Amino acid sequence: MSEAKVRVNLREVIADDLPQFFSYLRDPGAASMADIADDDPNDQPAFEGRWAKMLRDPQVTARTIELSEEKTVVGYVLGFPHEGQNQVSYWVDRGHWGRGIATAALSAFLAEVTHRPIYARAPKHNQAAVVVLRRNGFNLIGDESGYIPERGRVVDELVLVRN
Repeated sequence: MSEAKVRVNLREVIADDLPQFFSYLRDPGAASMADIADDDPNDQPAFEGRWAKMLRDPQVTARTIELSEEKTVVGYVLGFPHEGQNQVSYWVDRGHWGRGIATAALSAFLAEVTHRPIYARAPKHNQAAVVVLRRNGFNLIGDESGYIPERGRVVDELVLVRN
């Protein structure tokens, strides 16, 4: 499917989406590309607890990504405050990579969530994520390396912004 033709729908996240999101996190290849590591990737109650907290937070905008034609859940997009900045993050199931879904979903999300500037971070080794962000008007403003307690290690990230 070419990128120009992919169509996605964003909708509110519901509890029934969480098991699917949890399965994405447990894909070691995808988790490596996203440079994430949960304390225990098999702890579904902890995962769902974090999501429940996010979904109750009025400052968080969480959307499920569905393929328009199939109504298949393929990922999510999040907008949230972090250290005084508006941030955006997204995840697309690895089985759907390379189809333009992340680019289309982020574009739809940015049309809905219009506060600017909005920041994004991508692991330095994940150039595909940088491409998605750049296609959506993000510009590289720097890079950071630091110990992230939630990940339990040093992380090297690129920092991008869209004004």
